[in-house]
Amino acid sequence: FFGSSKIVRDFIHIDDVTNVNIMLLDYYKQKGNLPYDYCFDVGTELPVSFQEVAENIIKLTNGSIKYIENPYNETNYQFYTKGNISSLECIYYETYAKEFSPLSIEEGITRTFYQKTK
Repeated sequence: FFGSSKIVRDFIHIDDVTNVNIMLLDYYKQKGNLPYDYCFDVGTELPVSFQEVAENIIKLTNGSIKYIENPYNETNYQFYTKGNISSLECIYYETYAKEFSPLSIEEGITRTFYQKTK
């Protein structure tokens, strides 16, 4: 969209989402129950603009960006999202004794691109 540098999301790679689910199973095996209220915000806490996502894809494909008008406006479109993963990080550390470290946007796009094209 035009103005894509101002539209940000907390993108997370599917491999990281899968790893969080496996971590919760490991936690359950270790503790015999699940923590908290069983609902977790899974993200990176690092919102990235649509523009940055497009630029990373262009680097891999040598393509170009064609901008279009955003069909949504401020009243019916969420221009900013960011996960709160504090409880998830605590559980991850308790389960594995290390920090939760999701893929960067560059790594995630590269991994997705090469998985889809092989």
